[in-house]
Amino acid sequence: MSRFVAIKTELRDGDILKESLRELKCTVIPQTEMTLYAKTQPISFLAVTPFGRVGFRINDQGQYELVGDEDVLKKQGNFLDRLTQRYAYNKVVKEAKKAGFSFIKEEVMEDNSIRVVIRKW
Repeated sequence: MSRFVAIKTELRDGDILKESLRELKCTVIPQTEMTLYAKTQPISFLAVTPFGRVGFRINDQGQYELVGDEDVLKKQGNFLDRLTQRYAYNKVVKEAKKAGFSFIKEEVMEDNSIRVVIRKW
């Protein structure tokens, strides 16, 4: 029988997290609870991903945790890595613009890392 599990992340900004999920073709649904096998867990929002429905909740350290059915989360593969990369990219671009930098270009490298060029005059 499956059970609820949580995967800790370093993601802290909910708006950027939701934006990053949408960029990865996930649907974000405002929802405060997730139920599995008659057990309910509090969540901040629900995401419909390519591998199934998962929740995100904030822990005591202010970090989002990915929560859901253990069997569903086993199917996530490298999704969390891709989500973390999109989140970092979006956070860097947002903070750079806030600090007065201009976005010049981005380049996706062979290893799928992203090189971002920003400039401040």
